[in-house]
Amino acid sequence: MTSSIQTSLTLLFILFLSACTTVGPDYIKPDKPTSIDWSSQSEHLAFVNDNNALREWWKQFNDPLLTRLINKAIDNNLDIQIARTRLLEARAGRKLARSFSLPQINSSGEFQRRSLSREAATPEAGLNQAGIIDRQNDFFELGFDASFEIDIFGGNRRRLEAARARISAAEEGVREIQTAIVAEVGRAYMEIRGTQYERLILKQNLALQQETVNITEQNKQAGLANALDVSRALANLEATDARIPELDARIRANSYAIALLTGNLPEAWLNDLQDDKRFVGLPNIVPTGLPPELLRRRPDIRRSERELAASNAEAGVAISDLYPKFFFSGLGALQSNNTGALFSSSAFAFGIGPAISLPIFQGGKIRANIEDKKAERSRAEINYEKSILTALNEVETNLTTYANQKRALQSLERSVAAAREAATLARKLYRDGLGLFLDVLDAERQLRDLENQFAKQQTSTAVTLIALYKSLGGGWNNEMTIAGNT
Repeated sequence: MTSSIQTSLTLLFILFLSACTTVGPDYIKPDKPTSIDWSSQSEHLAFVNDNNALREWWKQFNDPLLTRLINKAIDNNLDIQIARTRLLEARAGRKLARSFSLPQINSSGEFQRRSLSREAATPEAGLNQAGIIDRQNDFFELGFDASFEIDIFGGNRRRLEAARARISAAEEGVREIQTAIVAEVGRAYMEIRGTQYERLILKQNLALQQETVNITEQNKQAGLANALDVSRALANLEATDARIPELDARIRANSYAIALLTGNLPEAWLNDLQDDKRFVGLPNIVPTGLPPELLRRRPDIRRSERELAASNAEAGVAISDLYPKFFFSGLGALQSNNTGALFSSSAFAFGIGPAISLPIFQGGKIRANIEDKKAERSRAEINYEKSILTALNEVETNLTTYANQKRALQSLERSVAAAREAATLARKLYRDGLGLFLDVLDAERQLRDLENQFAKQQTSTAVTLIALYKSLGGGWNNEMTIAGNT
């Protein structure tokens, strides 16, 4: 009785140790403050700290079709679905890690037809009914065994800690992919609208140039122009018309890209995107959030930090292999030499007790694994630092580029207005016989070039703004459905 009490107290002490001891380094999130002041970039921009607007930045464009396309991409994009399967894998990994801390129970059945050697056949082995040593007999066994590892040094707890961090990293991976896909849909959409605006401008120029051809032919008939003027006017008209097929091809290619991003067949969105439509307009206010929030908002940074936490815990798992492992195991079985007595009470056998496993010589395997996991942790920490620097670089670059492009766009808008007035005046003077035809051609060519530059600049500015939203971590929210239940 006293021996049983001592055994119980010993087990309770071991369980107490298992709740207190965890080998390996405890994880401390690196403190990486950002001292960037974005206000220095905002002298030509109107910024507002609005995280809600940043999460769904596409609504700033007030374009229902853009919102519809992005929602379709979030629901159907195949890359996002692949990322969600990685999350399911990570959740399965957590279940696997948790299983190491639970009792392991197995059942088994066995039958053996035994034949003893002459040397092993002794009277103690058994006599048959004739009193002769029986060298052959049957053996039947049905039973189960159970074991439970007492996690004294915390290897299993570190394993579960790593699995949980991997789940968080996979969740951030889904958000990271969504952020990229949403931005790519926005980029392709702006490319389409920008190209359609270029095409609209070309068609307007074609109408003006056709009018110039008509005026030139009329002046020729009136003796105020010659065949050379008519040929030049026609050449100018055809050169403008020749650019339209190229624009149509670009529109179709970006429409195909959007179809792929939304998980559809190539021609799924052609009808919705075929009509010429210019931008509704760039938003006057840009939601950015505060610089310190960048580390909490960008999913790639959050993913890198969670991967660092997982690598840290996995290093602890590797270190725990240096220490002994304690088990509490038991077994129960029915054993008999014939089936008739197999289920009788006398056939029952059992065993119960503690066990220990201590690594003595593993050929350097454990130490090598520890070094490997520590190297992985170092790499994860470097990746985390790199993700922060990359994010800051992207934000600063896109802020500067967007500010400069906005100023260029405003200048081009004024230039286009002046060129349009000049072209109108040149055409009027030529119609009235007070101007030269070359002045008309030059004015129209300048107007066409400036309007084309303006359209391209507007597209480029919109694309840069989307890149800015992406670099700020816009395009996802904490309430988004990722994949099943956690």
